[in-house]
Amino acid sequence: MNNEEVTKKVCNIVADQMCEETSKVNAESRFKEDLGMDSLDVTELVMNCEREFKVTINDEEYANFTTVGELANLIASK
Repeated sequence: MNNEEVTKKVCNIVADQMCEETSKVNAESRFKEDLGMDSLDVTELVMNCEREFKVTINDEEYANFTTVGELANLIASK
């Protein structure tokens, strides 16, 4: 799966979780500022992505990203 496909899937997961239209979520979307996610929402998102992509994201890794694209890049690198 390439980076673009991962990004699209992560956008869909975010949109589903936050009840947003998929068109409102893109790689540059910031979790807190643009999507209104709090730390619990981000933790839930990470868990959903881990299940979907069958990867493990540790606390140190997900503490460092703030956008959908950064999360997608991390997942794609695994």
